[in-house]
Amino acid sequence: MRSYTQYWKSLSVFLFLAVGQIEGIEISGIDNGLGAMVRLERGQTRDSALSVLSSVINVVDGIISDVVSGEFVGGIITDISSGNEHLIAFSNDFVQSGTLLSLLSLPSVAAAEFIQNYGGNAPIRERRQGGSNWHLDRINQRSNTQDGNANIAAGGAGVRIFVVDSGVDIAHPAFVGADGQSRAEHFYNAFDMNGEGPEDTYGHGTHVAGLAAGVGYGAAVQAKVSSVKVLDKDGRGTTWSVLEGLNRILNVALQSPTTEMRIAVLSLSGPLSPMVDAMVVQLYLANVLVVVSAGNNGGQNACSFSPAGNFAAITVGATGQDDRIASFSNRGMCVDILAPGVGVYSTLNGGGVGPMEGTSMSAPLVAGVAASLWSQATSMGARQVRTKVLMDSTSLTLARNGNDKDTTDRFLFSELKVVGALSADFEPTRAGLLRWNSAAISNNDLAVSAGFYADIGGTNADAWIQVRTARSSNIAFDDPMSTRPAQSYVIQDGQKEVRIYAGGPVVKVFPSGTTSTYVLVASLLSSITGLVDSIIGAPNAQNIQVFLNAIGLSDVSDLFVYDSSNAYGIVKGALMPATDQEFNADRWKMYRG
Repeated sequence: MRSYTQYWKSLSVFLFLAVGQIEGIEISGIDNGLGAMVRLERGQTRDSALSVLSSVINVVDGIISDVVSGEFVGGIITDISSGNEHLIAFSNDFVQSGTLLSLLSLPSVAAAEFIQNYGGNAPIRERRQGGSNWHLDRINQRSNTQDGNANIAAGGAGVRIFVVDSGVDIAHPAFVGADGQSRAEHFYNAFDMNGEGPEDTYGHGTHVAGLAAGVGYGAAVQAKVSSVKVLDKDGRGTTWSVLEGLNRILNVALQSPTTEMRIAVLSLSGPLSPMVDAMVVQLYLANVLVVVSAGNNGGQNACSFSPAGNFAAITVGATGQDDRIASFSNRGMCVDILAPGVGVYSTLNGGGVGPMEGTSMSAPLVAGVAASLWSQATSMGARQVRTKVLMDSTSLTLARNGNDKDTTDRFLFSELKVVGALSADFEPTRAGLLRWNSAAISNNDLAVSAGFYADIGGTNADAWIQVRTARSSNIAFDDPMSTRPAQSYVIQDGQKEVRIYAGGPVVKVFPSGTTSTYVLVASLLSSITGLVDSIIGAPNAQNIQVFLNAIGLSDVSDLFVYDSSNAYGIVKGALMPATDQEFNADRWKMYRG
């Protein structure tokens, strides 16, 4: 394989003579002989894109010839447009001719990268640790004591789960209802032009789909499953096939933004790709919740791969029955949550059932729980669902060892509930002296609803970690708090925020994804006036450090949010203003579409 730098040196003399000295952008990634992709600046249509290309190369019916020699040098593989951006893939012949480099100096070209190999996260099919439903038995309780009860409330109605993988056996009994109709469909096949059908002959995608929405194996057994085939019969794909699939999902989200809730699960991985990561951000901004696997690279840093390193996605690592992170699972600060991934039984193509293991199995479990939660309150946005899943997770005391200090201890909990309420249900009544409505929902009510024993009334990280751990894996199974659902409230008037108890304050999560603390002063029975002002200034005010402490974070660098007002979806630091220049100095924390 040749890097761009090596290739540039070998062509520098030719390019200087042919088109003059070029000062354009570089092609990111490694040249694997698969071709390259170019992203044009926004506002370009396909015709205008070809017109731009024709200023340097000859384009007739998609066939490209060199403008200098007139010789055939390749063709456009295909092009995609979400309506926001235009991407074009070029064949390897075109790349090797050197003509592509001449395009990079054009002002209409925003970025370019070599096409890379992508694949499913290498499932291991032979190991058979545990019974057929241990993964459901584990995630429906806080304790790691399994009792054989794998029941999870049916959910997911109205949610569409896009399984971006190797296809799905849509006729599998786990997806077919009593009426004989399947909830699964073939939505897109990236290999149709190659003569390969949409069926899952590899088997990976069917197993993944079952863990998200298969009866007996996943949580969202009422959800619709849409197969997005981007991996071929051997479980192989490329950045381009992945982009084609994600683009189709994005088009649906942009054309009909309010008709259904949408989740995309990607149990696949590859080298870092700015274009794949940018597409994930675009999906997130279009209210599509994206769940991805951390990767099975033997404990490497998940931030080193796409889409696992993308902060717009929920990145999922794998655990075994001992609640420890699996040896194959990638780790690091890009992992958002953990879920079972060792010896997990699910659907197989051809109508069967069998075990696989990998972070590929962990990601769809999270997607299914998220779908089940979302179906309870359709007014929630993808960002609110994401926050609820993460904040109400179980704390695993055994997950991390000395080598995993940077990896989360959040573990998937399936019993998540959200109920409707009005703003007035939480607010006090005033009559002369400060008084409170006895019927109002108090912090203590919120705490017990969320599975805590009582409101701890604290706002520091140590208190939050202590009470969250007590609610979680240290609880004996016969303790009722072990299986108590984590209930929050979605406000049906005002700004339609979701209120989640966080060990003291309540975190308000708005549809845009922004957050603030909301403390019910009724819970602060002593020194009420001065205490509220000293902590947050006012009941509805936002204080960054109090909020971070409330959810167990100690520093603003630990939290990231997305700027939806920026057309490219800039990833910003924790509730802090940031310029593009500041983040260009720290590129791994941001992706530009």
